[in-house]
Parts: sequence; C-alpha cells; structure tokens
Amino acid sequence: MDLARIRRVIEEVTGAEYTGPSGVWRLLKRHRWSRQIPTRRAYERDEKAVMTWRSEVWPQVKPLPSTAKR
Repeated sequence: MDLARIRRVIEEVTGAEYTGPSGVWRLLKRHRWSRQIPTRRAYERDEKAVMTWRSEVWPQVKPLPSTAKR
C-alpha cells in the first residue's frame, strides 16, 4: 500500500495534513478501511475503452514534470 499517495489525496481533497505514513495508516484503521487490491481483472473489462482512455484522456490530465529543483 502506498500510504504517501493516500496522504497526498487526503491533503488535496480535504486540506488535512498528516505527518507521515503512520498517521495515514491509523486514520485508515480507525475508519475500518483496508487496502483492496483486485486479484484479477474484471471479466467485463473493455480493453478497447481502456486503451482509448490511456491514449486520449490520460495525456490531457496527467501532471507535467516539475522543472524546478527541490
């Protein structure tokens, strides 16, 4: 589970900041949430629609790499 990604989403959506993965993990446990990773792809998955989304939509919404040095 990528707690850093979850932390970033929480911060973007709610404005709440957590200091690290342990805070995010405790939050998830408190709400009785767990990571849920599919064991297989859905039978109904439309591969053509997925490829269209990846080639047409994703390039428009994906963040550009930052050129500023950190």
